[in-house]
Amino acid sequence: MKTRAITLIKEDVLTLGRLVGGAVTELQGLLLKQPGAKFEEIEHLEDEINKACFKIEEKSLDLLCERSE
Repeated sequence: MKTRAITLIKEDVLTLGRLVGGAVTELQGLLLKQPGAKFEEIEHLEDEINKACFKIEEKSLDLLCERSE
């Protein structure tokens, strides 16, 4: 059970990394004034990043609070 929970947390961390990478790329586009770069997309990604962080925190706390089996 714990191994599966840790694997799921790892997958969530990878997803978080992709979201952050997308936000950085979009922000870079804005800074370089590339056409198609949108501040709204950065705001959307920021919301998704915050949700992903919360999800990881919740799963981590659940894992820490689990009793030894």
